[in-house]
Amino acid sequence: MPKFNLAKSGFVAGELSPILEARDDLDAYFQGMRFAQNGIVLPHGGFKRRPGTRFVAEVKASSNRGRLVPFVSSVDAAYVIEAGDLYFRYYTDEGRLESPPGTPVETVTVFPHTALADLGYTQSTDTLWVFHPDYHPYKLARTSATTFSLTKIAWRDGRAPMRPTNNTAVTLTATKPGTPIILTMSSATWSSGDVGRYVRHKVGATEAWYRIDTYTSTTVVEATLMGGTTTVALGAGADWALGMFSNTEGPRAAVLHGGRLWYGGTYNQPDRIIGSTSDDFDHFEYGANDDNAISRRATSGSVNAIQWLASTDDALCIGTQSGEFVVEGDADGIITPSACFVRSRSRRGSTHDVPAAVADDVIYIQRNARKLREFHGRNTERNDTSRELTILAEHILNSGTTEVAYQQDPHSVVWATRGDGELIGITREPAHQVYAAHRHVLGGTYLTDKPVVESMAVIPSPDADQDHLWLLVSRTIGGATKRYVEFMTDDYRPTVSPRSTEREKIAATESAIFLDCSLTLDSPITISGITKANPGVVTATSHGFSNGDRVRIRDVLGMTEVNHTSFIVAGANANDFQLHDLDGNNVNTSGYTTYVAGGTAREEVQAVSGLSHLEGQEVQIIADGCVQPVDTVNSGAVQFTRWGSIVHVGLACPYEGETQRFFAPGSTGGGQGVKARIAKVGVRVHNAVGLQVSVTSSSEIAYETVPSRQGGDNWDEPPALRVSDDILTDVNGGWTTETTVRFRNADPLPCTVLGVYPRIEADPNS
Repeated sequence: MPKFNLAKSGFVAGELSPILEARDDLDAYFQGMRFAQNGIVLPHGGFKRRPGTRFVAEVKASSNRGRLVPFVSSVDAAYVIEAGDLYFRYYTDEGRLESPPGTPVETVTVFPHTALADLGYTQSTDTLWVFHPDYHPYKLARTSATTFSLTKIAWRDGRAPMRPTNNTAVTLTATKPGTPIILTMSSATWSSGDVGRYVRHKVGATEAWYRIDTYTSTTVVEATLMGGTTTVALGAGADWALGMFSNTEGPRAAVLHGGRLWYGGTYNQPDRIIGSTSDDFDHFEYGANDDNAISRRATSGSVNAIQWLASTDDALCIGTQSGEFVVEGDADGIITPSACFVRSRSRRGSTHDVPAAVADDVIYIQRNARKLREFHGRNTERNDTSRELTILAEHILNSGTTEVAYQQDPHSVVWATRGDGELIGITREPAHQVYAAHRHVLGGTYLTDKPVVESMAVIPSPDADQDHLWLLVSRTIGGATKRYVEFMTDDYRPTVSPRSTEREKIAATESAIFLDCSLTLDSPITISGITKANPGVVTATSHGFSNGDRVRIRDVLGMTEVNHTSFIVAGANANDFQLHDLDGNNVNTSGYTTYVAGGTAREEVQAVSGLSHLEGQEVQIIADGCVQPVDTVNSGAVQFTRWGSIVHVGLACPYEGETQRFFAPGSTGGGQGVKARIAKVGVRVHNAVGLQVSVTSSSEIAYETVPSRQGGDNWDEPPALRVSDDILTDVNGGWTTETTVRFRNADPLPCTVLGVYPRIEADPNS
């Protein structure tokens, strides 16, 4: 029988739709996958296991659905806001913001939990504008690292965003300024929803601006003078205009662009955008001067209710229910009242969800909520103004999506929450034509199914070397619904190479976190000296160890003999202790090399507590890089067999992938439909420990475990990281037309698959 060695040298097309199963004429077919779960497709082609998630805190009230909002004052002052029922809470530096410790920083808001799905936001340094179609706009100001204030916007000098001037015969009369001012219309105009709305009124050369405080009838309201005349009464006049916003009507969208704050999409003016006075975001003085406020409509002959506004490097972009627009200015791109042109660019339509602006593009959710699109705002000859990101994976959002966010580092991924709770990622590198979908199922359960990712936000990590994806997750713990704030931990980047020592490759797995809703025990004590004596004495200020404690030492320079070794503490004083071996004998360091600097000591344990957030859950445990037997959290604690000083505990989130079909040429030369079998599979891995491989056949799928150790390995140590290595394993593949290779890693250990190389036999009679 003819034999073939075929290769899949990367997965840069990501998970492909099942309706592409016959499209082996596409390059993407041979670069794609049938299934990609809990791994990120790298722009370079590999499929890398995603990091786990870290548990931070339960929300204030788990009974109500909430929302996460990013608030990035700078890369050094980045927050995630937990928006809940009439409150905001804050998270920063991988923890909840508390002042004093134990007391969450909290801001009272006007937004009930039922309104949070429609909450929008835009930001400039320490100010976040918060808006909603049913509420007056608000501003959240950060006044210190731990203090925030939320205030309703008061338009400077009363110059509020306004609807067009009245063009009817209805007149407005204002009493002489006082408290209160009575505003009387000549026919029924007012409604109870006008409370909080501003009014402009002009008679002759006299002009005033008022805020409505009390609704009396359809013709009479009480108001406060906010700007303009202060000494004379205004008689009846038809030159008046109503403000766009009231206590019960606000914008659906807002964004900062070109030195102006833009609002758009109210109930009464659904297709209108308004831009503030230049560099004065709470002032809307209309006129012909270049710095005056601007008012325009997005029109194209369809229903153009504005859903979102976004600012890119080169354009102010508008998403409506029926299409997408850009706002263009003069020849230099500057938008002014006399040079403001709203142009239709595409006719796809959007949901109201906040989009993600990425350089020249806006990533938005198409109107049916099952597609992500990339809207290009620059005026070029590019013919894909609104490219579909999910065209090769049309199935991936079948359950719909409600949020989208962009994580620039480390891998340029667009994230979307899915209706059934899954998290969807799309690796995006347009310059290299990379749009690769992958799915992520968090560990644990919600009711009788998987956890539900309800909201997300992306902010820089504390050291600003990458971005962190924060998640609001619904889980079932102890039979009750719990909503937790979690974040995806740092991308796994061990500082090893193929030339690293075996000891370095072993140590590289200790900090890897591939568990969800996890917590870590890791309490390093800094060492400042070790004597050459019998026994050796370690200096570590305020170490807190007691005689009989078991400790493990790492990262010492000079006296490297003590590294990655366990000792018993003896002769403990406040700032030093002696070293004994595990049998209680003195450790004589006299013959060791001289201590130079650095090093840490950590206490070793066989149990971890503080896990009440996972009470009753079956969890995986990894201690100093060694996988331990699963345990169930009981009274907030777990136990394990191996002593460990760096211990991760959390929910299992297995990494799985499956290739597209490999086609062996048949007797007629065609690959489709030809029966074949795979007897061996080669896999090239990078920074990996542990892998199981199988193939599709007519029999039950049976995974072959690839050994992580060799005969001479020390079984008391974790297995060494396979930095860049090839694996060849026998598999029991039967004759089939579905010649795919499956691989997975169910243990909480790192794994990146770079390529798959099956050995195939073709059936000449098929």
